[in-house]
Amino acid sequence: MRCRSIGSIYALFGAITLVLACSDSTAPIARRIPGNYALTTVLNTFTYSYVCTPTNNGTVCSDSTVAAGASKLYGTFTVGDTVQGTGKELQFPVSSIVLHQADCALSATQCSERVVTWLSGSLTVTRDSLSTFGLLNGAVQIYLNGRVVGDRIVGNIGWATYLGCCARRRYEGTFVATRQP
Repeated sequence: MRCRSIGSIYALFGAITLVLACSDSTAPIARRIPGNYALTTVLNTFTYSYVCTPTNNGTVCSDSTVAAGASKLYGTFTVGDTVQGTGKELQFPVSSIVLHQADCALSATQCSERVVTWLSGSLTVTRDSLSTFGLLNGAVQIYLNGRVVGDRIVGNIGWATYLGCCARRRYEGTFVATRQP
């Protein structure tokens, strides 16, 4: 009976070791990236076009940058486990993206939140750094450049709305995407 108890302890220790190895930051990136994530951001700057003038060589726009104010961007997304590519660069599908955005840098009194969905996307990973670019419904684009830190992805984010040739609204800041259990 004593041997069985010791055997059970070794089996339990082995299972714990296996779980720790799977969640270890040294595990292959293909096992650490897939999952459901909650995205939070800190938007720092807002750049917008306020004058667009036609010229012989196209349209010229003047930009102005201000603090992002009460604007926000947050939501959820899923990184799939189907990996494309080999060696230095891997691509993971990104789906189920639901983002809540409030575009309110110019007028906090007219700030309204809306939900947008990502039409398509993939996450390109090189070692522990990653990037993605996606089109949201409407003329909205989003990009993430970051790195994997434990069960989180952290880095820089940009969110832009294009309103014709040059007129645009662009937010920049930082993000944290935390893998959900």
